[in-house]
Amino acid sequence: MTAIAKTGVAGPTQHVLPDTLNTLERLGLWFLLLFYRLNNAKDILLTDGSANKQVAYQRFKGQDGNLYLGFTVFMPVDQDFEVLPLKPWEYAVELNNAVASTNYNS
Repeated sequence: MTAIAKTGVAGPTQHVLPDTLNTLERLGLWFLLLFYRLNNAKDILLTDGSANKQVAYQRFKGQDGNLYLGFTVFMPVDQDFEVLPLKPWEYAVELNNAVASTNYNS
């Protein structure tokens, strides 16, 4: 498990949420880039036999001039996803205890 601490100092298997994560967009991008950093080398074999990266992203230039990042994420969840009385995110299956660079803690 890669643990997330809300405050304090990061431990050997923790990331501390940076103070600058003050919008949903920033939190989402922080998560996606951190998840990419920790899991981009993993392949997921789907039932049709195809292999996909656990997480991948591409850069796109929009007609509005903005740069966009498009992510594909395969997130393992418990077989009882949305059946039991838990919050949806509580069904996530832990993948590893890897920790990325300290750049994700500041």
